Amino acid sequence: MALHLTVDNWIAQALTDTDKVKPDGKRALPTKLILVHLMQGGPQEVHTAILEGRQIAPTDLATMLRNKAEAYCQEMPGRQTFQLQMLYQGSNEIQARHAFTCAGKIEYEGMTEAPTPQGAQAQFMRQWEGLFGLMFRRQQTLDSHAIAVQEHQSRRIMTLEEQNLQLTEKMQELMVEMLDREHNQEMRRLEYARKTMEMDKLYSMGMPLANTIFGREIFPQSSTDTALIEAFADGMTAEKVQKLIAANVIPQELLGPLMHRLKMHEEKKHEKEKRMKELNPPVADPELDAAGLPQKTH
Repeated sequence: MALHLTVDNWIAQALTDTDKVKPDGKRALPTKLILVHLMQGGPQEVHTAILEGRQIAPTDLATMLRNKAEAYCQEMPGRQTFQLQMLYQGSNEIQARHAFTCAGKIEYEGMTEAPTPQGAQAQFMRQWEGLFGLMFRRQQTLDSHAIAVQEHQSRRIMTLEEQNLQLTEKMQELMVEMLDREHNQEMRRLEYARKTMEMDKLYSMGMPLANTIFGREIFPQSSTDTALIEAFADGMTAEKVQKLIAANVIPQELLGPLMHRLKMHEEKKHEKEKRMKELNPPVADPELDAAGLPQKTH
């Protein structure tokens, strides 16, 4: 709780105030001290003390102004409110104020108002004035607190939205990178499979061709036969074999061995594809992974 500031102390502080400056930046000295009576009809000037060029002790100045105020309100009922207004060099605006009260005419000891209907009404009005002032100050405090909370929440929401936007953009970039990486890996895998198939076909056709060109067994005949059968099996299915037998292109007695050989070639082909998939594992789909769904299989 702040200490009570007397008229003497306030005048002493106002006379030595170093915060007041003139337009040129130099310290402004006090020029006038005005005593004003605050009344319902508006402020009424009671006395003006000229300070510029004079040396007056703060206590003497305070005693003089208080005597002026008491003499002014001696016939007024109740307590009267006065205000001191200080002016400084370089400005006609009031730059310092201080209010104080003086006791007016007291007709009834211990009471500020007469025990009459008019006195009761005046006291009742002051009570309501104080009550409403208290209510307004309380509401102002609550409103200020509510506004501060709303501003804090608004700043927090804006910060979270910005962070969420940045995180979303980062996730999109990562998803694009992962999709590009998966696409590139799949293209490399397909390119490897294509080249492997071409090399297998070239090798399978090259062995019998080499034996034919040189007229002697450059490659073992069994390997050449195996290559020919595998080349034949690549474009052959069980249905096509049945059609060839039905057309008497392949004898019936060769059906069993031929189907067995086709089955062995198919198993060997599946085993090779399995090894290729193991060498090139699929990349997880980020969208399916984020949604908790099973990944696609090639």
